[in-house]
Amino acid sequence: MGFRILTSFSTSLDSFTSYFCFRKILSRALEECVKTAPKDPRAKLRRDSVSSAGSRRSWCRRSSDASCASLTSDADDELFTSEEDHTVAHAEYLYENKFLDMTDQLMLGYILPDLFDERLISLLHGQNPNTLTKGICKTLLKILKPIQPVMLMFDSDGEGDMDSPSWNLLSELMQASIAEGLRLFVTVASRKMPTVPYAIMDLVYEVKLLPLEKDDTEMYVRALLGLPSNGDNLGVDKDVIDVVYERAEGCPLFTERVVSYAQDNNIFVFDESRNTVALDVGGDIDGNNTAADRLPLDIVDIVLEALNGLPPELWDVLKIASCIGYSFDINIYEALESGLGFQSRLAHLEEMFEIFERLGDGRYQWKHRAVYEAVRSVIITNERVEIHAMISEEIEKAENESRKQDGKGLNDSVLRARHCVLADKFDSALQMYMSAGKRAEERFNFSEAEVMYRQAIDCIKRAGSDVVAGLLSSPKASLARIRRGSCLRELGQYDEAEEEIEKCKIETEKIRKDNSGDVGDDDVYLEALAALATLRQAQSKYSEARMLYEEALPTARAEQGRHSALWVAGHIARYAEILRKSGEFALAEEHHREALDLRLSTVGQEEFSELEFSVSHTQLGCTMFAQGKVKEALEHHQKALSQRFNNLEFSHALVSESLNYCAEALNSIGRAKEGIPLGMHAVMIRKAVFGPTHPAYAHALSVLASCYQAVGRLIDAIDLQEECLDICDNFFSENHANLIPNLLNYGKMLQASGEIKKALKVFERAESIHKLNFEAGKNKRPLEICQTAIKELTAEVESSDGSIKGPDLEKITIPDVKSGGSPVIVITDIGKRLNDEYTFALLAALKDMNLMTPLAVIATTCPEKKRATLIRGVLDALGLPDVPVGVGSPGVTEYTLQSAEYARPSSCVFESGMDLMVKALRKSEDSSVQLVCLASLTDVAKLLHEHEDLFAIKVKEVVTIGSLKPLNHSKFVVPDGVSGDECDTAHATYVYERCQELKVPTFTISEILTEDLPFSSMIIEEISMTEHFVSTSVRDKSESAISALWKEANFPPNDPRRKILPAICDRNWFCRKFIGDEAVITEEDEAYIWPKVRTVLSHTPLAILSCVAAYRDTRFQWETKYVNSTPHRVTGLKAQRKKDAVGLVDADAMANELSMLIGYSFRTAMQNISG
Repeated sequence: MGFRILTSFSTSLDSFTSYFCFRKILSRALEECVKTAPKDPRAKLRRDSVSSAGSRRSWCRRSSDASCASLTSDADDELFTSEEDHTVAHAEYLYENKFLDMTDQLMLGYILPDLFDERLISLLHGQNPNTLTKGICKTLLKILKPIQPVMLMFDSDGEGDMDSPSWNLLSELMQASIAEGLRLFVTVASRKMPTVPYAIMDLVYEVKLLPLEKDDTEMYVRALLGLPSNGDNLGVDKDVIDVVYERAEGCPLFTERVVSYAQDNNIFVFDESRNTVALDVGGDIDGNNTAADRLPLDIVDIVLEALNGLPPELWDVLKIASCIGYSFDINIYEALESGLGFQSRLAHLEEMFEIFERLGDGRYQWKHRAVYEAVRSVIITNERVEIHAMISEEIEKAENESRKQDGKGLNDSVLRARHCVLADKFDSALQMYMSAGKRAEERFNFSEAEVMYRQAIDCIKRAGSDVVAGLLSSPKASLARIRRGSCLRELGQYDEAEEEIEKCKIETEKIRKDNSGDVGDDDVYLEALAALATLRQAQSKYSEARMLYEEALPTARAEQGRHSALWVAGHIARYAEILRKSGEFALAEEHHREALDLRLSTVGQEEFSELEFSVSHTQLGCTMFAQGKVKEALEHHQKALSQRFNNLEFSHALVSESLNYCAEALNSIGRAKEGIPLGMHAVMIRKAVFGPTHPAYAHALSVLASCYQAVGRLIDAIDLQEECLDICDNFFSENHANLIPNLLNYGKMLQASGEIKKALKVFERAESIHKLNFEAGKNKRPLEICQTAIKELTAEVESSDGSIKGPDLEKITIPDVKSGGSPVIVITDIGKRLNDEYTFALLAALKDMNLMTPLAVIATTCPEKKRATLIRGVLDALGLPDVPVGVGSPGVTEYTLQSAEYARPSSCVFESGMDLMVKALRKSEDSSVQLVCLASLTDVAKLLHEHEDLFAIKVKEVVTIGSLKPLNHSKFVVPDGVSGDECDTAHATYVYERCQELKVPTFTISEILTEDLPFSSMIIEEISMTEHFVSTSVRDKSESAISALWKEANFPPNDPRRKILPAICDRNWFCRKFIGDEAVITEEDEAYIWPKVRTVLSHTPLAILSCVAAYRDTRFQWETKYVNSTPHRVTGLKAQRKKDAVGLVDADAMANELSMLIGYSFRTAMQNISG
């Protein structure tokens, strides 16, 4: 397959606009990506659920259901009026099909303004340009990979270079394409040497197109004259070549025009005597006006000869077009149509005279640069100034008209500014550039804003020597330089920023004193103070920053009546952050509360932003936490988490930030068990967003480690903290101060675990790093912790007997059952069925309701150790980290394991599940424990065989999954052995026999009980909206497996694509089992069956629910047989007549109850952020 060629479109004007040259390329790439990216069949399902439930997030501000639908119906042409409409629809389509996410929207919006969402703007706060470039590059890679190999063609108009951010992005993209395996070829065409970044110089090859030499000219002339290239029979006189070469200067187009002119004016003749094309030797009587003389010396005259007959109005259009540039977008010059007929006449020139070339959707380019240059050359300076003045006036008129109609302008500030400069209207240009710079700043596009403010300063300098001195010290100039300095600070150029802002502060202070009472001077001085204070904060000079803001803040409060509440709140919040980072927590809290109240006052107004509001809650939460007011801190972090959850993708980095802070706060108030699920989600998100070597991921690991330590899981805590330290050691310099908090945590964990010598070394290292980074008396608290710990550990080190190497069964704490809930031990082969995790979500819900207390969970059936890590991860994620997990027997047969990312290996999994069960039973009251076996009865049989007396005393009843022979088959309860596994059958028979002999009741849940349970795919979808990663994993696994099974069931019986599916399991079987006999399958269902699935739940949750007396007696129908005066019950037995079967009392009510309880469990684990 050949390269997909994506071409740019840019002009000299666009070198001011960041990433402009990528706009056309990205727009086309999105279109191509829609054609090739895999379609997610769940897209329509998500649209339907959003329509019914109300969307908490949206993609593009201009998107519509019609536009999205059109892409799938191949009938989109009638729905769009512009290329931008197509681009928005393409982006929306890719988002709905889970190809792009909200982070991608933010990155794409930087290049394509129509995709930019103002609500997400606060997410850009604090991002440095390198981070932003990497983010945009990551999104571009995602779009370009499916359409590779790709050729990107950047073509400059010769009057300007690509903007700096575009070069940086291209550099990052080219380097990343090597690592990511993207087949990418880039060309950059320019009349001047472009400013290629040093980082990619090794990847660049320069290809120069040089002027024609005289030999080349001869060959081209022969071709133009239609002469053979070998020249054996017909020749071209040397004088002809000399004249053409002299006039054309080696340019192929000029050569063509000179030859054409000479032919039209009979300057070239054929000399038959020499069989050669020569110059006409004739002249006037005096020998003047020879052929060479009749050929104009100036090539412009030759080029323009064809245009001399144009009427004046078309010449005016040509002159305007030449003043606009070599290439331009006619749509942004729409204002010139009403008075000048610019667009229609331009189209006429393009059609009739082929002067212009239409590049599509309003983009034009001069067909020949020679014509462009020739037209420019005939315009005198004064005329050029008048043309640009006229253009700027027409644009201003159109903008004023637009503002009258809808209250908004056209926002063509840069366009107007450019023409104002060329019209020598520098004061107007200054205002335009300032407006454009402010708008770029508001979008956190500091690179572009810096260029705008630099252009504004340049306007002042070009205004004229007689006024420059006054203008450069005026408030306007100071404001431009202050804002440029702020942009330089954001770009990390601190020295240049400091020089610019410091100078402006001094100048504005002087102006303010000279013009006492001038409100405008006060505003500029305030901005200078705030800019310098923010710079000092970025430089970690907090005392200086504080002094500056203490001077600025009274002025800001005084100006509250002239500015918005958010403007004042921003100043107060920035001051509060300076106070917090300098350790003045009480004062910081006071000011953060004031800022929060001001922002609250904007609720319901257009300026209000919930995401900006979440930043306020986060800052205030951090301030409260630093003061030890952890409960209040938690409230603020929970509010921020809820706001971010409602407005962002759950996988966004800011969501993980709030999850992390909430987990940390919960841990600090003794609720570490609730913090662990949030910490696990933060770890998973940050690993995906930042990668496994980033400090942000390391910080999440540290918070999670602290939570594990608090619940007594020291080994897991140490493992996580060591991973955190490895990342930080590799990322930061050897003795970086950021290592100190992690070392302190690690030392405390080692000390608690008994690893005294190792803990001592860790604290000694932390102390050493502190002394290297801080002066005496500074940041004393961490040093005091180190020194106290070193003193304690030095005294203990001699008596230390080593360290804990693994989980100690003797020290394990069996959960307390006195607080309420029936004690239960669960034996599971989790991962064997698609939604086994729901069983433990139900268990967690019942525990939270004080109806059940899990004592231990045993993972059985090969691969039993992997199943143990899976159940450990599930329990932790559901807020049950204190429930011990043990490894059971491997069984005889190895079954498939439906694993997941949360199956994190843990040192706190006990190798002997049998010993764990024995300990749990010994610590329980007599006849109290419910033994629930959701797998093979092998482990129960072994427990009975080895500890029968303990079993008989402690076990209240056994709940199993299986099937029995009809109860009237024998005087005993007998398993029917349908598993096909002789060992399983033997173990089951043994367990039932011994239970009947020992008078231990049994409850058997038949696997057929769920056949009529309407636990549909839509219930699973609804549960997954909690965003808990276990719930989304269950949904994804279930959907994938059901869809694959549907495809296999539709293949003919002997088709190898059926894999191991028996012939009896055909389409009709699938419909009976999962959809219903009377279901109607449409063509759309054939392609995507998941939404039609009516029942998909496994039977194991029913076994858990049957352990609760209230549910057992009201939700289930039982058939009972008494043996030795002991009841043995079964539900779900098959009967010859369906109406005689026993099972669920009300299947619909049971499905609703299960859905409610399982959803409750996931929502509770996530602190109910999903509502």
